[in-house]
Amino acid sequence: MSLLFCPKPATVISLRQFFDGQQREIGLFILGGELGRQNIELKMELTPDLPLVRGQRIQLQQLLLNLMLNAIDALQAVTEHRRGLTVRVASGKHGAAIVIHVIDNGPGITEEIMNRLFAPFVTNKANGIGLGLPLCRSITERHGGTIQAHSVPGQGACFEVTLPVMEGG
Repeated sequence: MSLLFCPKPATVISLRQFFDGQQREIGLFILGGELGRQNIELKMELTPDLPLVRGQRIQLQQLLLNLMLNAIDALQAVTEHRRGLTVRVASGKHGAAIVIHVIDNGPGITEEIMNRLFAPFVTNKANGIGLGLPLCRSITERHGGTIQAHSVPGQGACFEVTLPVMEGG
């Protein structure tokens, strides 16, 4: 068993708490300062009555933070237009899943990197080590979900995470 995933009991989680005003998680609160320093406009799109998921809160928070930090890093290259990051959280088809989109309007991901994006040690960052996205994939899969990326070079990237909802949630 990986040391990154200590067996802890899963709990019922409202993903809305990660993003909403007074209930926002401390990691996302800190992230807000980074958005301001880099002049990035954050747009949150949350479905009002999101179903609950069962999982490990810290791991799901790490997943979201990694994706958002990657977007912030990508946006550093943007100089010709306003930097934008959109996080969209909605119910999936038939309410059986929650779908999270983390979308930036940065330079996008090259085809060469896209083909190996979730493999360990693949990075296009000068100081990156290439473990963030493999960790995101591992966390997503341990929660019964999927993660995929879409990109048009020069127009930005979109990471889509789908997580199953808690039965009856």
